[in-house]
Amino acid sequence: MYGALFIVYRVYRTRISRQQQFIIITAAVLFGAASFFFVILPTFQGFDPAKLLESLTDIAYPIADTGLLILTSMIVFAFEKGRFSLTWQIFGIGLMLEAAGDLMFSYATWKGLYYPNNQFNLVSGLTDTSLNTAYLVLGLAVYSSYLVIQSFPKDKINLTLRPMSNREILIFVTLEGNIISASENLSRLTNQPPITSYAKIPLHQTLGISQSQVDTLIGETIKQETLRSQPLMNESARIIWCTSVAIYDELKTLTCIALVLRTQLDPGDQNDVPLHEDQQMLIDYYLTRTGERQAEEKQAVQTYFLEEMNLLYSLVQQFGGENAADKLLAHLQQIANQNQWNLSFHEHEISIPEEFSGRFLGNLLAAMLRQAEDFASNRINLRLVKQEINDLARRFDKDTLRDIDKYDLRSSLQTNY
Repeated sequence: MYGALFIVYRVYRTRISRQQQFIIITAAVLFGAASFFFVILPTFQGFDPAKLLESLTDIAYPIADTGLLILTSMIVFAFEKGRFSLTWQIFGIGLMLEAAGDLMFSYATWKGLYYPNNQFNLVSGLTDTSLNTAYLVLGLAVYSSYLVIQSFPKDKINLTLRPMSNREILIFVTLEGNIISASENLSRLTNQPPITSYAKIPLHQTLGISQSQVDTLIGETIKQETLRSQPLMNESARIIWCTSVAIYDELKTLTCIALVLRTQLDPGDQNDVPLHEDQQMLIDYYLTRTGERQAEEKQAVQTYFLEEMNLLYSLVQQFGGENAADKLLAHLQQIANQNQWNLSFHEHEISIPEEFSGRFLGNLLAAMLRQAEDFASNRINLRLVKQEINDLARRFDKDTLRDIDKYDLRSSLQTNY
């Protein structure tokens, strides 16, 4: 039992107040003093070599019980207002009854008062009652723990970020809709063997889409200069998301249209051709210019922020109760007000202005998460907070984590994956 309680304390230990420290120290001193004067000291004074094992047992029981009472008191205070608070309070009562019974048993056996001549007396009855009641109460604590665990939701909703596409293809087309050049991985989309050049091949023929879709795409791109995530449906009913940019020369003459196609293709194909570095740079440039990259980053940043906030709120609620969890949101609201960040934390809802984006949004949410982590770490074991945050990070794919790390949302508590 000692080892099990020590492990629980190491995992869930939290900071306790001075008042709680005083209560624990006072109880330990009183119980220790009673053990010393009624058991340990008489055992030493009347030491009998013939009763060595009995003497050692009489001394070990109260010393071990004192340590158990201290550990249990710390755990009870750790779960003071959490879901397991009642369970640990019942367990603490049972352990105190057991400690009292052990103390009476050691004293009574040493003095010969425990069933003298196999006769029942008051001391024997009190000792047995204390120990038997302790075992019943400890059993009740175990059962109440089972009921609390069973009351938790059976199914936990996990976050899964599923991108719309896993392939990006770069194509340049003329104003008439004929291909000028294309990245080699276009063959994966068309399910055709790679060809040396796509030059002068009509785009609609290559992609298996209608000429009207191409005409509309080029016409709107010329009119607006950029289009973002326009859906194109080909003959095989595959959706291709197309981002287009009008390309001008040094004389500001429109020369061609750059297309970034994004779609979902089967992974693991041995014939898959990776993009060249310069092609990837152009794709990133065009997607950034049209706002596509910023929109994806913003979504990733906001999603991660919300998930970690839910995690920290749940941990504080688990070990500190509803009031402590609400104090977390109140603390963040106070920090936001002090810095005039225009964030709202009200009734389990976090409101962020839609206009916030980019580095400003990332820095803001990162600062909020650091405040929330500090608040939780002051009330929960720091190692537990670190472990849970690391587990959260494993639920995101590498591309999402890249966007998150760009704005330093993941704290120094985490191990990067």
